[in-house]
Amino acid sequence: MLSTKRTYQDTLKLIAEILCVNKPTQELEKSLTSSEIDWEYFVQLSSEHLVLTTAYCRLEQKELLNYLPKELVDYLEEITNINRNRNLALLNEIKAIAICFNEHNIPYVFLKGAALLIGGYCKDLGERMISDLDILIPNEYINHAYKLIQSLGYDQEKNFNYSVKNFRHLARQFSNSKLAAIELHHSVVNTNCAPKINYRLIFDTSEKVDNIYIPNTYYLNLITIIGVQTNSNGYRYKQWFLRSLSDSLTLKLSHETQLIEDFKHDKIVKDYLSKLYTIFNCCDIKPTNVTLTKLNRRYLFRINHIGYHKFSHKVKFIYYNITERITLFFNNKSYRNHCVNSLRSKLNR
Repeated sequence: MLSTKRTYQDTLKLIAEILCVNKPTQELEKSLTSSEIDWEYFVQLSSEHLVLTTAYCRLEQKELLNYLPKELVDYLEEITNINRNRNLALLNEIKAIAICFNEHNIPYVFLKGAALLIGGYCKDLGERMISDLDILIPNEYINHAYKLIQSLGYDQEKNFNYSVKNFRHLARQFSNSKLAAIELHHSVVNTNCAPKINYRLIFDTSEKVDNIYIPNTYYLNLITIIGVQTNSNGYRYKQWFLRSLSDSLTLKLSHETQLIEDFKHDKIVKDYLSKLYTIFNCCDIKPTNVTLTKLNRRYLFRINHIGYHKFSHKVKFIYYNITERITLFFNNKSYRNHCVNSLRSKLNR
């Protein structure tokens, strides 16, 4: 039985090799047969990173499923079929929303996983797991768009327990009769990173696919990077998210030379590129300067010493969580009222 440390390192490497589109089939075949694989942990880690169906599709496309246990292949085929059918249904909901916005002259672009499906970037509709439908709307149109979404049947909402000023999207809209939950964004990243993205250019350079608008690959890649690094705290906690990194491979980030040049001095983008190269060393992005090389070594250390990485993340999380909540308590009256009401509720039980 492999140790936990070795299992994590080896399993992450195997998942990355599977997800890498341009990994030679013979090399991947060798990895699948050269050592004993903990398939249970493979499923666990792939599921945590939301890339299990992507891994299945990659192996199927390269005709390597015969190297997996039969029971595992059957399981992966079943969940991929479920995800494929779900994505087909989501596409129908996307089309209905697009028709409505087009008829009412609402500028919009679909983002993230929805954009990958619409743009045909996925070879198999079952490979990309999608939770919400994220749609970017200019601020002056967003309230009208919100009402239109309600008119389409998404008449329930999920909001914060307290008021949050200038949050990047409105309350999540959903319906018990529909699959999608809708998030209408006036911004795609946290406020302190807003200057990194030119929203006007996103709409001006958007692409139209079957009468549905999505950002071009420059902005799809940039939104992926900035979003996961800030909204999901990938930069703060030095976390890697395989689904986002895999999206960058699908969108051929290494070919976006202008984006890489435009943000070559940006610490958040450099950190992301370092993660991409460290985990997916099959990609064309290489550490070309001292900073990237240093980051690359640091991420290799974290992967090889996953216990240290998890401890570091936990300490940082506790620190930032406490300091941010204290700041929020003193600066946000709505949050103070929420805390008081929650405490009263607990005391009255």
